[in-house]
Amino acid sequence: MPKEHAQRIWPSWLTFGTNHFWLLFAGMWFSAGSLFFCLGLIDWIQIGGLDERFERDARSVQGTVLKKTIISSTSGFGSHRRSSRSYHVSYRFGTPEGREFEDAAGVYSDAWDKLAEGGPIQVTYLPDEPLTNRVEGRTDLGSAVAGVLMGGLLAVVGGALFFWQLRRFLRTSRLRREGTTAEATVLQVERGSIFVKNSQQWRIRYRYLDHLGRTWEGRSGYLSPDEAAAWHANDKGTVRFDRLRPQDSVWVGK
Repeated sequence: MPKEHAQRIWPSWLTFGTNHFWLLFAGMWFSAGSLFFCLGLIDWIQIGGLDERFERDARSVQGTVLKKTIISSTSGFGSHRRSSRSYHVSYRFGTPEGREFEDAAGVYSDAWDKLAEGGPIQVTYLPDEPLTNRVEGRTDLGSAVAGVLMGGLLAVVGGALFFWQLRRFLRTSRLRREGTTAEATVLQVERGSIFVKNSQQWRIRYRYLDHLGRTWEGRSGYLSPDEAAAWHANDKGTVRFDRLRPQDSVWVGK
């Protein structure tokens, strides 16, 4: 097949997503972790502020449990899938002024076991905001702490991977713009490890000489089957390499 179709210097968005999967994936991890951390921290601060108000102004009344609910969820993939349960109660309570309110809250499992539908539940509320209330065994602080800890861990791990991949991406981009051009010899067109739209991607392994005549080898980014089919062993292509680190190169094609 004639080599009429060569890889462009700047890849398409599909090629970008294929060749920089870990950059995008780590970026999503970092963003999600940062979001959960910030939301958890905000909840933690707000709960801390409410604690002071509850200690100073709260009133306590006996309410009635309307309904008990268990919500099951699954997280993870494949053999790492895990099931979890959360426990919720809806309840009604009244104030001395004769007003009635209904609300719902998440509680720990041991508190949930002690409650019965139609039975009593202790409710603490703020007189000026009765819907700002708490029940015994609540889990709101636990969810805030979990958000801070899990979000922080996800942000740290995802951030470290993201910035490492970002550094590689910026280095590759710089080579595409400013790298020294050299002729490369195709050593092998090999199967890649990923699929795009059920189509296996390919990579080119090549050899080139730097400005001092030293020999180096490299591998291209992922190519579609049509792009890969245009290349064979011993074909000549073009690469760009870093004169200060000539082992760093990027495949251009033609």
